[in-house]
Amino acid sequence: MASAPRVTFMLIAASLLAACNNQAPAPSSTDTAAATEAASAPVSAPAAPVSLQDYAAASTTAGGNCALDAVNGSPSTGTIVATGTQVSMSGWIADATNGVPDDALLVLTGIQRSYSGALPTGVERPDVAAALSSEPARLSGYNIDLSLQDVDPGDYALTIVHGGTSPQSCNLGKGLSVTPAP
Repeated sequence: MASAPRVTFMLIAASLLAACNNQAPAPSSTDTAAATEAASAPVSAPAAPVSLQDYAAASTTAGGNCALDAVNGSPSTGTIVATGTQVSMSGWIADATNGVPDDALLVLTGIQRSYSGALPTGVERPDVAAALSSEPARLSGYNIDLSLQDVDPGDYALTIVHGGTSPQSCNLGKGLSVTPAP
């Protein structure tokens, strides 16, 4: 019989995976070139330091569009970092109307514990505005520095939760593996 934390994690994971279809449309080669150019161009906002706090799983519905473009300056695939270190992340978030939510949280969902931190937006992303045909999405970008000081080692699914009293989740489709400090 599965333990309660494992069942809870499976339920959370299933609800987050259901949000996978809420991604922005696949960019064309022109959009891809613009995204590459935007990713390599200087950003208009520095990475903001964010402290992670314990997160109680909220009942959310799938909603919005989002992406995690880079972790520590590299494409965000299979990132492994040590607890107690700092990790820099950049990407973008838009709500269901392709506007920019002002209450977004980056959530790291693990088997035993989950963490969240405020996700400040405001970085210019003309590529996102073009892909979503939404001028408000121009400021959907984020650059954050996360302190993993009190994060337990383990594997974490990354999600953005926004929407205040009716929270929605946008699954980033990425994970973060936190290893014990050396």
